[in-house]
Amino acid sequence: MPAHAEFLELCQKHRRQFQHWQYDLCHLHDLRDNAESILISLGEVKVEPCDLDEPF
Repeated sequence: MPAHAEFLELCQKHRRQFQHWQYDLCHLHDLRDNAESILISLGEVKVEPCDLDEPF
């Protein structure tokens, strides 16, 4: 059983790791969105127009 200080240190370590992973995921999501925008502008990907009046 870890001591209180060790437990808190592990919590901080894991929190930093999760924050790092969250940053990585946001960065990858932004890269994907940028790549998609480029492909759409080049005409490589066709986007069907959506009808905003239709419900999901």
